[in-house]
This record gives sequence, structure tokens and C-alpha cells, in this order.
Amino acid sequence: MPTEDARIEKLHQLFRLWAGLSANEIKALPASGSQRRYYRLIANNTSAIGVWNPDVEENQRFIALAKHFRRKQLPVPEIFVEAPEKQFFLQTDLGDLRLFDLLPPTGEKRNLPAKTEKLYRKSIELLLRLQFEGGENLDYQKNCKPPVFDQQAMLADLHYFKYYFLKIFELPFDESALEKDFFKLADKLSQKIPDSFQHRDYQSRNLMLKDKQIYVIDFQGGRRGEMTYDLAALLWQARAQIPLKQREQLFLHYAEGLKTYLKITLEEIRDRYIGMVLLRSLQVLGAYGLRGKIEGKPHFYQSILPALDNLKLLLDIWPHWQKTPQLYHCLQQAQSEIPHKLYPGQIGREYSSMGEKKRAENSLLVHISSFSYKKGLPEDASQKHGGGFVFDCRFLDNPGRLEKYKKLSGLDAEVQNFLLQREETHRFIQRVFSLVDEAVEKYISRKFNSLQVDFGCTGGQHRSVFMAEQLAHYLQKRGVKTSLMHRERSSWPTP
Repeated sequence: MPTEDARIEKLHQLFRLWAGLSANEIKALPASGSQRRYYRLIANNTSAIGVWNPDVEENQRFIALAKHFRRKQLPVPEIFVEAPEKQFFLQTDLGDLRLFDLLPPTGEKRNLPAKTEKLYRKSIELLLRLQFEGGENLDYQKNCKPPVFDQQAMLADLHYFKYYFLKIFELPFDESALEKDFFKLADKLSQKIPDSFQHRDYQSRNLMLKDKQIYVIDFQGGRRGEMTYDLAALLWQARAQIPLKQREQLFLHYAEGLKTYLKITLEEIRDRYIGMVLLRSLQVLGAYGLRGKIEGKPHFYQSILPALDNLKLLLDIWPHWQKTPQLYHCLQQAQSEIPHKLYPGQIGREYSSMGEKKRAENSLLVHISSFSYKKGLPEDASQKHGGGFVFDCRFLDNPGRLEKYKKLSGLDAEVQNFLLQREETHRFIQRVFSLVDEAVEKYISRKFNSLQVDFGCTGGQHRSVFMAEQLAHYLQKRGVKTSLMHRERSSWPTP
């Protein structure tokens, strides 16, 4: 991974190549939930946004889609220049004003101001253009991954909810019954997949306002799929808290515009829309659990209660609950139990029932390492009691078998993405975190000062390194002191 200084120097080079000028100012912009990092480069009256993203495939999707949409005269950033290694590029500077910034303050449940509601209507009109004009002649197979939002993709979103919300917050449920409900729901919602582009995250944070024009960003996850999913993302965004009456008016505005593109009844649009509201709401709860509780990012954690408010409304208006009784039970449980688990006054900083102060005062050090089974088990780092865990990662799919990953390691985004695309990885992470959490609590209560957690795989380069990094990050965000060692690092191939 390039250092911050190396990133900035590379972006300076691209800026000079594009503008013929040296940037006299460069400013890092706030990071979001992904690995991407954004920088504003300025020289005189010329500016651009520099992007660094180690995920080359994602960059290529974004750039290809941006060029396709601009050929369709849709308002998206222009790509100015790309670096040969595809990790850096420059795009249009759209400023800092988002549609989200014009929403009433969080907690003020009042109507959208007239100006903001008008912008929402324009955003809906733009959404329809993006979906149907933008989807026309788009090579989904080449430019989207996966190419379609089908039953399998919907099940992935539902499992995201199960592992990163229900299990992380330890809500009781019948897993077998819930899986059956997931299949029933995904089967119903995937029966009619239109030929339209689905943005996947069309919400107010991804709509930029510049020179009285709305621009769309962050469409690299798009694919062919159900068009009302994007409307659900826009109108049911947890932090937006749009009043129900205005949501209905905006829904009708979309439904009227949709009839220009499809022969479809209002009743069918509404049924498909409410189903997508449910699916989107479950997906974002999984995202909030992962980004907030595991990664310790407060603004995601703070969205959980507003998202549950949305689900409370769905408990009344989704007409098919009799077909998914276990899912209904889970959402009722979430409504009653989650508020008590979020520690009022410490949102975004949950450290279990012990509290942050007690964790900060403890002397426990968790020694985390990755290793190769070919070279034997690690020694006890404490040299005393020898307590801890050894986890075998060899059952996970091995990226090291593929040529393009052989010279990479679990520190590289490409390897991380390979592993995170597999459901067994998420199950393993959740179970490891749960076991280690219990041990940490008990060790602290007994005033132990050392706990060892080792992850092994065949070569000690990919899977074990990935898991060791995941656990270290998780514990550090919770105020637990850690040491981290990748024992076989000196023997890794040189990239």
C-alpha cells in the first residue's frame, strides 16, 4: 500500500499531466465506508478531485460506467486522466454540497423545505433517466460485478443482515427457519428483473449539487436490476427521516414518470417498491452493524435506530409477512431489544457491558499473529501461562492458488475482496470475534495481562494474514491493546 506522501505525489504528477500546472494546494477529503480516498487539487482557478483506490477492478468499473453515462449526457463526474497502474485517477470537482446537507437536522421530524422537496423531485427524474437511458446499450457483463441483481445477490444482502446485525447484536432466532424465509423473500422479489440500471446506493449523500445541477456519484456497484430498489434507497434513507406523507408524494412522482418507460400499473409498482424497501432496510442494517460496531465508525452506528424506525413502519405495511414468519419475529425482536443494547449517550462507542473506562484501565495485551502450518505453531508470546486460541484458516478458499494473487498477501485489497465475497468468510469472522470477545471480557475481569490468538494457513501469506488483520482492527476499535505479527512475512514473494 502506498503511503500518504506517495499517494499525494502520484496525484500531483497526474494533475500536472492533465492541467499543465502544478497544484499549489492539495487537501484530503473525509473518508467514507470504503478504502477509497479522495483529495482536492487546486492550481489558480483549476481544480480536480484525485482518487486513490487499491481495488483496480472497482476503479475500472467506475471509470467505464462514468464514460458510458457521459455519452448518454447524464450528469456524472468526467474522468480527466488515469494512472497506468489504475489505482489513481482525476475526476470533476463537484464541490462539497450534497442533497443530504439540505435535510432538516436529525431528529426534527418535520416536512422537507419546499426547496429541498423540489430537489428530491428532480433527483427522481434524474434517477429514471439513469436507470433507462443509462441502462440502454450498457454491457452489464463487462462493466458490472455482479452483472445482475438476481436472487443470489438478494440472498447475499439478506445474509449480510443476518451476520452483521442479528448475530453481532446477539438477537435470538431460528436459523433454519430464517434461511427458508430468506429464500421465499428472494424468490418473490427476483421474479421480474427489468432491463434497467440499478445504482445500488442512490441516496442523498451520493447526489452532489453544483451550479443548479444534480450530479450522481458512487455508481461503481451498479448492475441490471429492479428499478424501485433505488427509489427505496432514496426515500427510506435512515438519516433523512422524510415524513411519510412526503415519501408517498415522491413515490407517486416516480410512479408517474416510470409509466413513460414501462407499461406497469400503480399497484404493481407499489408492491415491488415496498418489497425493495424491506430488502434495502435489511441490507443497510447489516452495513451499519459492520461499519459501526466492528469497524467503529460512529456515523454508521448512529443510523441504526432511524433504520429500525423504518422497519417498524414496514411491519405494518408489508402485506406478505405470513410467508416469512421467522423474519417478522426477528424484526420484532430488534425493535424491542436493540435500543437497550446501544448504550444511550455512547452511540458509536459500545465496548460491552464493562464500558469504555474499564477497558481503558486494564493491562491486557492481545498478541495476534499469522503463521504457516508448514513451519509449525507459534511460540507462546507471554512466555508464561500460554492461554489463547489457534484458528485454522485452511478451510477458506485459497486466493494463493490463483496466479494474480500469488505475489500479494492478506494486506492487499485484492486479496481482502476475494475473501470477503465468500459467505464462509463472514461466518468465520463472526464466530472468531464472538469467541475472542468472551475471552477478552473474562481475562480482563480476572486481571490477566496476556492473551494469544494465532491464525494459520498453508503459506502464512493470504488467509491467516487477512484474519489476523481483521481481528486486530476489531479489538483496537474497542480499546483493547494488541500486538500484531505476521511470522512468515520475510518469506513472501516480492510483488
